[in-house]
Amino acid sequence: MSTHQPAFYQASIHALRRALVRINGRAQLIATDERTTLAELLRDELGLTGTKEVCGMGNCGACTVIVDDAAVYSCLVLAAECDGHEVETIEGQARGGRLSNVQEAFIACDALQCGFCTPGQVLAVEAELRQASPRRRRAGRGAQRQPVPVRGVPPPDRRRPPGRPPGRRAGDAMIGPQQTHPQPDGRTTPPGMVGAGAGAAA
Repeated sequence: MSTHQPAFYQASIHALRRALVRINGRAQLIATDERTTLAELLRDELGLTGTKEVCGMGNCGACTVIVDDAAVYSCLVLAAECDGHEVETIEGQARGGRLSNVQEAFIACDALQCGFCTPGQVLAVEAELRQASPRRRRAGRGAQRQPVPVRGVPPPDRRRPPGRPPGRRAGDAMIGPQQTHPQPDGRTTPPGMVGAGAGAAA
């Protein structure tokens, strides 16, 4: 019986990467294929299915999670790139059996819609609050990290007329008016956010 293994099989074995990632406050040593996205790691390997993957291109924002206090699209970030970083999913927002303030605001504003992409919206609002108020930040206390490549999530466009979706109203209730920076395509991005991808808090 031959023990020869095809080249592609051998390559797949050597493509595993180890990373130490703090997920929802718990340090985890993971070994994953270097091609695995953060979304795939969270859902398929760790069972954190609150992170939803829809478009796979960073357009819809349903897969939004928080990495080092910044909102990122987990379908665009490789799991191996998160080595040494802190990742938060919707499962880590409630503390001591109590929902977070942002989650409570979504309930108060009836912003759940069908519920599928609500986790990404909640995390996008939470990340913006942290950008606006350093006191809310949890990651990187006393540590300097190489930033994870991200596409930022822009805030609600406050120039739109009344009747905005409930998710935007919940964001307004938590965030309030803030200074924003105009982008080439006419949208706005708050201080500290990167890029101008489609907003998870839309």
